Amino acid sequence: MTNTQIMQAWFENLWNRAIESTIDELLAPDAVVHGLGAEAVVGRAQFHEFYRQFRAAFPTIRVTIERVLESGDHATAHARVEFAKANL
Repeated sequence: MTNTQIMQAWFENLWNRAIESTIDELLAPDAVVHGLGAEAVVGRAQFHEFYRQFRAAFPTIRVTIERVLESGDHATAHARVEFAKANL
């Protein structure tokens, strides 16, 4: 898989389809993820915990990748994140 394909699979499978096993398939076991809270999320177990809490708070999340910039072994995405309105 290319870095672009990995990124597309991450957002589509984990966030749009809610396939939590994507974390174990695509996240490095010792990954350090910054920007999700006050402290870094370290490793798959902590990311699973973050993911479950986030999904519980925002169950209707939808991520659309607008474009991916890839250079060597790095990739970054410009993405649009939307949440469906609750039925009131």
